[in-house]
Amino acid sequence: MKTLNKLALSLIERKTKILIVLCVFAISLNYAQNSEIKVDVEILKHYVGKYNVEGNIVEMTIKDNQLYFQLGSENPMMPLIAKNETTFFLKAFSITLSLNKNDDDEITLTVKKQGQVVVETKRIDQNKLKTKLDLSDMLLKNKIDVFLSKSAANGFSGAVLIASGNNIFFNKGYGFSDKENKRLYTPKTIATIGSNTKQFTATAILKLEQLNKLKVTDPLSKFFKKLPDDKKNITIHQLLTHTSGLVGNLEPYGDFDHIATAIFFKELFASDLLHKPGLEYVYSNVGYSVLARIVELVSNQNYEVFLNTHLFKAAGLNQTGYLKPKWDSNMFSKGYLYSTKNTGTLVEKYRKDGKVAWPLKGNGGLNSTHADLYKWYLALKTNKVLPKP
Repeated sequence: MKTLNKLALSLIERKTKILIVLCVFAISLNYAQNSEIKVDVEILKHYVGKYNVEGNIVEMTIKDNQLYFQLGSENPMMPLIAKNETTFFLKAFSITLSLNKNDDDEITLTVKKQGQVVVETKRIDQNKLKTKLDLSDMLLKNKIDVFLSKSAANGFSGAVLIASGNNIFFNKGYGFSDKENKRLYTPKTIATIGSNTKQFTATAILKLEQLNKLKVTDPLSKFFKKLPDDKKNITIHQLLTHTSGLVGNLEPYGDFDHIATAIFFKELFASDLLHKPGLEYVYSNVGYSVLARIVELVSNQNYEVFLNTHLFKAAGLNQTGYLKPKWDSNMFSKGYLYSTKNTGTLVEKYRKDGKVAWPLKGNGGLNSTHADLYKWYLALKTNKVLPKP
């Protein structure tokens, strides 16, 4: 038994010595790999300045003839270990930084971790920044761009426009509008705007009111004959505000089921109300189909023709509609069910049918670009479409 104990202790001691030797070797190797050399301060001066790293400001400064790294003004300065004149090691984060100057004196910062590039960015040109606000805006844009780029990597496709009044702050597309043909989604891509269609229907009604063709207090009985008693006093205002009591959608019809106009509205008005008009809010797509029909009845024009004549032209919109715009077919965004199955475009369906079905008309399905929608915003804001009385 004593012999076994001695043997065990001997093995433990031997393994411990081996482990200590290995640890010392690893530390020595790491030190050798990241050992510091002296770099001429005149060379280091080339790297001084601010760098935009994924929306965060990194500042390079010189102290005691050594290059220092600072992530944000609230964090401490950390020394960089020079491996050569362009490569430095930041011990705190175990990252390697490469700083390279081109012929135009632009400095590019490349950050690597375990040999993999994680960030590459150029030094901020202070001469191009007029104020601190310019720098703040640039950082915010970068944060938005980084977030949306990561979203695109996870399947997001779309375009984002951010504006304040007449000033566009951010305008960029992400992902693919057509995955099969590798077409990128851009600010000029045409896409369905879904229920944003309703705002155009609502504006058409208000335009007709301005033209003294109707009032939002008018009941349905003014526009439709032989209505059931419970529908007669539903007002335009109640349709606009989803308080009419009408159902959300007329079952069993889908968006592309074509039903004769008279039959669609007869069946709709024969359906049971969900509540007494004006008492509750229940979102109703068909309520906006009724509004679109009122636009047609009062104006004596097709719904899209009225929008184009009285709204789109006034706002400068030429990429918005169902069928009328002269679109470039290469600019359409295709739909993808669960981001995988290509479902084509709505415009393809409209063109095949030659018209828009009543379950969709007036409540959804218009196509546009976000450039057109921005024009629409400005037109409403400046009263181009609905002039002040």
